[in-house]
Amino acid sequence: GVNIDASALYSFVTLPQQINPIFLGIDLSKPNMILAVIAAIAQYYQAKTAMPTTAPSAGKKDQATQFSETMMKQMVFIVPVITLFILGTLPSALGLYWIITTIFTIIQQRAVFNKKSHD
Repeated sequence: GVNIDASALYSFVTLPQQINPIFLGIDLSKPNMILAVIAAIAQYYQAKTAMPTTAPSAGKKDQATQFSETMMKQMVFIVPVITLFILGTLPSALGLYWIITTIFTIIQQRAVFNKKSHD
């Protein structure tokens, strides 16, 4: 290994003696089921709003298109459940990150979809 003197690396930043994992009363170093549930709900909402809302075509669909549509509908439910189980066991800092990222994704999707509808 390489020994690096951390105090010389960034002389303008002091090294904390102890890191406080508490944020808004939540210990981010421990799992938190409330944040996991919120993240799963946000993930479901994001996936639901990302689904195309076009009317089904009158013609027959080929087998690949039918399979693709079926998988998309299933993933709307499966991904949030997986998210819930994963975030229920990991530190809640990851759940907080996941929630914030999903919220920004929802905002971005709305902006893109609104722009497409106005064009």
